[in-house]
Amino acid sequence: GGTLRIAAPGSANDSVDPHINSGSVIDLLRTEQLFDNLTKYDENFELTWQLAESMEANDTNDVWTIHLRDGVTFHDGSDFGADDVIASLTRILAPGSTANGASLVSFIDPAGLKAVDDLTVEVSLTEPYGPFPELWTNKYLRIAPADFDPQNPVGTGPFQYTSFTPGLTSDFTR
Repeated sequence: GGTLRIAAPGSANDSVDPHINSGSVIDLLRTEQLFDNLTKYDENFELTWQLAESMEANDTNDVWTIHLRDGVTFHDGSDFGADDVIASLTRILAPGSTANGASLVSFIDPAGLKAVDDLTVEVSLTEPYGPFPELWTNKYLRIAPADFDPQNPVGTGPFQYTSFTPGLTSDFTR
């Protein structure tokens, strides 16, 4: 119980957007609390599953299938699924996007994103890429809901958004 307060330098450019932010330490700390990745590294730097439960490639490593965890919900109670992964990637890769992670996933063909079912995503690449599961640990590739609203961010992370004033305060509930 209780309240945890963390002091960190901020600015009027601070954001709670997991895809489009300044990349500052405080923005990354903030989005870490609200949003999850598909994969992550554990304390031994071993790759583990977070929102995904497995991934496998075709024989040429240019089509990957992502199997998502069942039973995951966003803070607003809505179900997490394939459409959210596709929407996050589409948002990151949108023409003219300033998303920090765009260059990391530039080899993903946006037209080749397909929901196989509610918990399975097929991702076609423009070139083979072997370390695909490791890619999703990146701090700029967090998953937001398909109807993401930067003014009222909803995620699957350990804390839920309460309020935010750029450069001043972020208030999240456990």
